[in-house]
Amino acid sequence: MKIRIALAAAALFVAGCDTPSAIDGYTEDVRLEFSARSDISGPSIPEPELTFTGGDGEIVVEGRFSAGNPCQDVTANAVSENGRLKLVVRVHAQQVICMAVVAHFEYTARVLELPPGRYDLSVVHEYSGRTLFRRETQVTVR
Repeated sequence: MKIRIALAAAALFVAGCDTPSAIDGYTEDVRLEFSARSDISGPSIPEPELTFTGGDGEIVVEGRFSAGNPCQDVTANAVSENGRLKLVVRVHAQQVICMAVVAHFEYTARVLELPPGRYDLSVVHEYSGRTLFRRETQVTVR
């Protein structure tokens, strides 16, 4: 069982997600670096925790959330249109037998190669295709 949990946690590392996509009318692709990891310690996080940082040509989003078990795949993609950015973090249950214990997931998403300006940013968390969380904010890129 410990090996299965370790394998599930290792499968959560995703890097360099810059696959072309379209989400809800957003059509222009942006470069995204994304990594996620899990940890099964501590109490449940009632609502996802997010921080946003604008930098030189980039926006960094760091997030934490809980799920019903550690056997989840976490992926993301980002798209933009007219100064609006949308980051969608997707959580999909792995098709394995898994211990039912609250697991915490942390991720870092770096939207890269952005021109300077103020961006409307929407972060959406989806679980098996259903939107469970959405947060809107504005971030300034230098």
